Amino acid sequence: ELRRSQPTPQRWQYSLDPAVDQARRERGRALFALAISFVMKPQQRSHLLDSGRQLGWEYGHEAALSGVTLAETGRAVQFFRSQLVDTVRNSETERIDADDIRIERLIDLFLDEVLYAVLDGYEVALGEARSS
Repeated sequence: ELRRSQPTPQRWQYSLDPAVDQARRERGRALFALAISFVMKPQQRSHLLDSGRQLGWEYGHEAALSGVTLAETGRAVQFFRSQLVDTVRNSETERIDADDIRIERLIDLFLDEVLYAVLDGYEVALGEARSS
């Protein structure tokens, strides 16, 4: 039997530098807005996806340079994904309709690309650290 336990705090949730924390929060808000715009503005998807990838790359790069593990970085992305999906999911209806499925697929597409960019940024930072 699986037991529900209190989630343990993740390393990516904490920082000793208020400026880093603020930058992370701003990046999260910007990414949230980009994801919503990606769903709502089909003609701008290419540009929005590029912007999302850039934010993801920056997050991955910063995480690696800050000593956050790759697993913790991945957990942060998944946490963001679950928060976003929970926010946009229509809680007023019990049934999921075609629009809900379409929206979730678009969010998944967007956030998958962001995740790949996070991993790329992380990898680049590790390479930079090794060569210095």
